[in-house]
Amino acid sequence: MPGFEAKTGQNCLGEVPRMPPIEPSPFEKRATEALRSEGLRITGPRLAIIRTLAASHVALSVNDLFKGAGGPDLVSVYRTLAILQKAHLVHHISLVDGYLACQVEHESDAIEHAVCEKCGTVTEVPVTAETKGSAQSALESSGFRAKEIRIEISGVCARCSA
Repeated sequence: MPGFEAKTGQNCLGEVPRMPPIEPSPFEKRATEALRSEGLRITGPRLAIIRTLAASHVALSVNDLFKGAGGPDLVSVYRTLAILQKAHLVHHISLVDGYLACQVEHESDAIEHAVCEKCGTVTEVPVTAETKGSAQSALESSGFRAKEIRIEISGVCARCSA
C-alpha cells in the first residue's frame, strides 16, 4: 500500500508484540530454588537444561540435555544435574544411563522407577520404607552392607502393551 512501510517484528501500530510470560512448571520452580540455595544464578543455559528435563517423560542422557538445551557447555550440564540430584529433583536412571526430572515432590529416596523397554517412558513408583527395609535385611543376613538401595524395574508400560 502506498505510504505504508511495515517494519519486521512490528504490528500495524508500530509496536513490537510481546510474548505473554511463560508460567514456570512446578519442577522449574523447585529446580530454580535449589540452584539459588546453592548460590548459583539462574542463567539461560541452566534454565534451558531445567526446561528440557521438565518437558521429557523419558530419561535423557547428558548428550541429549546438551543438545536439547541448545548446547550449554557440558560442565554446566553436569553441575546443574549434580545440584538437582542433591536436591532430589532429578534421578539418574541406570538402566538407560539417563536423567529424569522428579515430578513427585519428596525429600527422600522413597521413589523408584519403572522403565518401558519399548517407548522409554519412565514412571515414578512410590516405594515404602518396609520394602527397602526387607531388602536391607536380606542383604545384612548375607553379610552385605548396602550403602544405597535403588530399585529400577524394566518392562512394558500399559500404553505399549495395549
